[in-house]
Amino acid sequence: MLITVLTLIIFFCFTSCRKDGVYNPKKKIHKIYTQKDNEKKTLIETWTWNEKKLSRIDYANYYSLFEYDGKQIAKITSSNGSYTNFIYDGSKINKMEYYENDKLSIHYIFEHDGNKVSKIVVEEYAENIDSKYSNLKSFEDSRIKALRFVLPEQSCSTISNYSLQKKNRKANSIDTTTISLTWYGKNVVKMIFEKISDGKVYTSTSTYNHDNKKNPLYDFLSYNLDDPVFGYSKNNITRDFIKDSDNQSWEYTYSYLYDGNFPIQSTRVYRIGLNDNILITYYEYGN
Repeated sequence: MLITVLTLIIFFCFTSCRKDGVYNPKKKIHKIYTQKDNEKKTLIETWTWNEKKLSRIDYANYYSLFEYDGKQIAKITSSNGSYTNFIYDGSKINKMEYYENDKLSIHYIFEHDGNKVSKIVVEEYAENIDSKYSNLKSFEDSRIKALRFVLPEQSCSTISNYSLQKKNRKANSIDTTTISLTWYGKNVVKMIFEKISDGKVYTSTSTYNHDNKKNPLYDFLSYNLDDPVFGYSKNNITRDFIKDSDNQSWEYTYSYLYDGNFPIQSTRVYRIGLNDNILITYYEYGN
């Protein structure tokens, strides 16, 4: 019952001299690999850069192209035909609009407290989400990666699973999710999700711990599914504890190998009973 209609993740910097939607890291990711439990290491993303700007990400079964307005990300278009527009009020992100078949399917509205995002309201329009594509990996990923640019992957997946995969959903319904963020310094330490769907309310609270090393996706708008790093926080997540309104709780822990201050490997452990599910993510950087 993770709430997952949001899995895209936008990484922004929130200081007076920086703008939302601007990503220019000192070390640029070129490839991301994952390895689950004892399975084979698999290439899942290849990033292409046009000088200082990320221009394309290739995934296993589709790709996304990035367009800019100056230095700010303005649009992401996927090879499956879906696309996301980013709308700013000066230096601050104001709205995100995700389209399928040229119809507005998911609408994101951002609120700020000073220079930091404090709340995100997500509206999903069921009649505009093409049900025949709902189980296709590329469309599922596109919806998730739309928020992938805003939230931790696990949090996004939670919202998505709860909404898009929800049975008996009314064709003309509008589902609303409100995400409230709590900050400590330059890291997000808590997110509270409230999902309203067909008159029913579901809530989930995620609390985060961090290390003191640099998050390679800090300030960024996009990012890899199942990876702990997300662009709101300056440092890397070491623990993600989640509890929902159904009195269910679960926990992810993360450890890292570093080259200098940047991680080259992250290990996520999710314990179910006496068994540990392990996901290792590898980062390759270039100039």
